[in-house]
Amino acid sequence: PTLTWSSTNATSCAASGAWTGTKATSGTQVVTPVGTSTYKLTCTGSGGTATQSTTVRVVALIKHVQSAAVTNSKSGSSLSKAFASANTARNLIVAAVTFNTSQGTTWSCSDTLGNTYVQASFVNDTRYSQGFGICYAANSKAGSKANTVKVTYGGKAPTKRALAIHEYAGAAASSPLDRTSTNVATSAAATSNAVTPTGIGELIFGTVGVDNGTTPTMTSGAGFTRRQSVTGLTTQDLVQTTAASIASTFTFSASQPYGAQVATFKPAAAPPSTGCPSGLTCIDLPP
Repeated sequence: PTLTWSSTNATSCAASGAWTGTKATSGTQVVTPVGTSTYKLTCTGSGGTATQSTTVRVVALIKHVQSAAVTNSKSGSSLSKAFASANTARNLIVAAVTFNTSQGTTWSCSDTLGNTYVQASFVNDTRYSQGFGICYAANSKAGSKANTVKVTYGGKAPTKRALAIHEYAGAAASSPLDRTSTNVATSAAATSNAVTPTGIGELIFGTVGVDNGTTPTMTSGAGFTRRQSVTGLTTQDLVQTTAASIASTFTFSASQPYGAQVATFKPAAAPPSTGCPSGLTCIDLPP
């Protein structure tokens, strides 16, 4: 960022904190903090001395590493998909699933690295017997070869199955899940319904699936990046630099019966959520 300052009746200024040296009584300077930093400026004149400061908070954003997806309309007791590259230790793995629930709604996720998966959300559209879920593994193990993620269905063999897997860097290693929401409806404007993340810098992960087993023409919501789209399941994400209310949305070319979900995940190093310290001006800056 660029720091800008000015003074009145000052004859000299000196920097301290994250920067040093003598400064002009007014001016600008580009700074490149590697972490949260406070810049102080003390100016002196005939009327005395005054000090002002500003804090630049560097927010470590969650980053998408890789993703992949598979779909199968036939019956089967499990569905698997491998990442193209080996996972990195301490990363977050997020998987989206869909399957026909006429035989049951039990499902679980696992992988060849032995990571522990937790179900973040699940919604069953009883109108069409189609379920949609999100599971995740925090603090992933590293592997020497590509990791394969598998979803199983409690001993049943449903049809209309799909699995989309994603790896993210920079998420909290412990208890990363923050907020979830699900929705089933029929509309050209699909929404998960809104959630409000606890803090800034959270990963907003959204999915949508069409109950008739197709993948219609669709547009992702504003600010979202589509990651995977196969028959019956599409995923998208964004990293939100505020803690504002948000929903995962899609726009179809025509009205469709759908199931939508959103899950938010906390970053590894969350910035203060209580605002700027009294007397300081703070600027939140992505790295």
